Amino acid sequence: MLNIREGVLDILNQNLQRYVAPQVTSADGQLTVMLINFVLSYLATEEADLPGKQAERHAALSPLLEELRLKTTDPGSSNSQPTDALGSAIVAALAEPGSVQATSAALQTALLHGAVSTDLQRQIARVEAHFVGALHRRFAARSSGQAYTQEGSPVGQRQLTRALLTGYLQRRLPEYPGIEATEVVEVGGGMAKKTYRLSVERGPPGWEALILRQDAIGGPTPLSVLDEVAVLRAVERHGLPVAHIEWVEPDPRYLDAPFTLNTRRAGTCARAEWKISRRDAPPPLEQLAAYTARLHRIQIADIDGLACPADPTAAIECFLDSIERRWHRDRLLADPLMQIGFDWLHRNVPQDVAQLVIVHADLSERNILLEGGLITTLLDWELWHVGDPGYDLAYTRPLIEQIGSWSRFLDVYHEHGGPAVDPAHEDYWYILSEFRNVAMLASGLRTFVDGRNRNLKIIAPVMHSYRHRLHEGMQRLLPLL
Repeated sequence: MLNIREGVLDILNQNLQRYVAPQVTSADGQLTVMLINFVLSYLATEEADLPGKQAERHAALSPLLEELRLKTTDPGSSNSQPTDALGSAIVAALAEPGSVQATSAALQTALLHGAVSTDLQRQIARVEAHFVGALHRRFAARSSGQAYTQEGSPVGQRQLTRALLTGYLQRRLPEYPGIEATEVVEVGGGMAKKTYRLSVERGPPGWEALILRQDAIGGPTPLSVLDEVAVLRAVERHGLPVAHIEWVEPDPRYLDAPFTLNTRRAGTCARAEWKISRRDAPPPLEQLAAYTARLHRIQIADIDGLACPADPTAAIECFLDSIERRWHRDRLLADPLMQIGFDWLHRNVPQDVAQLVIVHADLSERNILLEGGLITTLLDWELWHVGDPGYDLAYTRPLIEQIGSWSRFLDVYHEHGGPAVDPAHEDYWYILSEFRNVAMLASGLRTFVDGRNRNLKIIAPVMHSYRHRLHEGMQRLLPLL
């Protein structure tokens, strides 16, 4: 029988991009077309490419699975059928060569049981990384390399409007009669937060141009805008360029979720801004190096309510444990590559971190505003934590190497008092950051499937980035296994 599904998703996507997309002119409409493109591209990859890639994967893994099966069978027993969970999972995988999940479950169970030698782990990791990378490349080809703009709003949470915010302001600030929200425009704010550009008339001084940053119900991180308040106030006291917090609303009963009002800062995230030279200021690369050093010099005790961990190694292990626990809690499917990654990260926790600092953990091009060659704002502090300064350096290095000299960045960082870091740990922190990203994407998928956030803004980035981020992390990890 003809499988009419084959190719239909590709045809739908081609028609969407050829005939529908050119007719859509509004920003919201263009975003919706892009997200639908991602979803259709993902589904087409699963339909057209996954079976063949799974066949290749299983052919490469079946000798390894057979080797593991023999290890789980008691040679002195007449019963060739294993009775434990590991043996049963391996037998199921061998019996179902077309099942991605059966293969993944068997491998992950073997890893969790400690049944995989180091050499076998390397072989599994290479096969799995090739499998994930091949599927991501097929997806990328179908989606035409379009970038996700991180705009839109989640379902199940009210879209903030002038009327809603005016009513809120009048209720909460009765001392300003006639206060009114005159502009409310949602802008890109990632999966975990909703961000609006807001203007207020007849309100407190300085409220003419604000940014409203609100928790997204069912977002992929367990973090709230409320968790950023103390660190933002501390880094502002120490002279870092951040948006001043004008108002904190912790009560979700007013507008569905907590939010903050921050002063709106000038600037864009455009790559061209990094190339602008000024006579009165160092290049943006050197500005960022100096600001990063200043951040890492802040005493942990300066963050209100934050206790300094006594042992750096224990603090790092606790941080890693929290990421892995969230992964196991939220993952929908087994993933042996994630298990291999977490096992390696646990075995290689740096034991010689000299000092813990405040880590931004997301110093990337999309989170730095510049105007006229000056850094005006460091954005998105939701992933901040106490850790090794090397985390920020490893995370930021790819950006720096695209715009200038990494050695110059390090020189300026240390000239401004940045603490010494061990370059031998750079791979560790890069790999950890990628696996943390993948864990957050998995949490985003969980919120979508559970119905907490039924919106393309959650599902499309997961489809777009999950395999890509996992592949990037594994490319760095494979030579180290």
